[in-house]
Formats: sequence, C-alpha cells, structure tokens
Amino acid sequence: MHAAIGLAVLERIDGFVARREEVAGGYRAGLAQAADLEHAPDAGAPPWQTYPVALAGDAEAVVRELVGAGVGVRRYYSPPLHRTPPFAADVSLPRTDDLAARMICLPVYSDMSDRELEEIIELANGVLARALERSA
Repeated sequence: MHAAIGLAVLERIDGFVARREEVAGGYRAGLAQAADLEHAPDAGAPPWQTYPVALAGDAEAVVRELVGAGVGVRRYYSPPLHRTPPFAADVSLPRTDDLAARMICLPVYSDMSDRELEEIIELANGVLARALERSA
C-alpha cells in the first residue's frame, strides 16, 4: 500500500519537499519574535514532517491551548524513549529529559496554504506570549 502511494506521488515529490521547506522557513521567520524559543538547528535536509521547537518551560499548557484552538500540535518526543516501558532504563540523560519536557512539533504538510501557516504562526505567537507572561 505504502509503495503504491509512493509511486503515485513520485513525480511530485520535489514539489512536496520544496513546499515543506517553505513552511519550515515560515515558522522560523514568523516565530522568531517569540522569546526563549529554540528552533531546530540547520542540519542536512530534514523531511519536515513537523516543525519542532523547544519552549522555555514545560510545554503542556502551550499544547493544550494550541490543540484547543484547532492546531495539530504534537508531543512526539515525550516521554523520551528511555522513560517509556518496555524500554525504560535507569540512566541519567538530563538533556534528553529537558528537551522532551519542552519540545512541541507544529504541523507541516505539503499542501499547507500560506493563510493556514500565517494563522498557526499568529495563534502560536499569542499562546507563547501568554505562557511567557505566566512564567514571569
């Protein structure tokens, strides 16, 4: 099934990848005003299945508010693998634990319109500003 879908879209894959890169660039530029926000480093050619960012504090309130506003934000890396049964291990990975607590992934898809991207950025900036006010 997946192979058939892949073959069906193969001719358009370059356009899909280009649009996802544009969406990621839009997030990077549009969310730049949000203080204490870490963007993913530029490395290689990511597929941009989502746009990950690390917040200054715990991400749960931000996720709840964005999901409540209809944004398909996810917490793919929480809990981290070493804290997930059956893979749980008694190891100290403080950086991993820290990022897992603060990481959210904003939606990216190949047919996302500029208007949808702008709406998500506007909502996210508002939610992030309120989160910073609450933590101050």
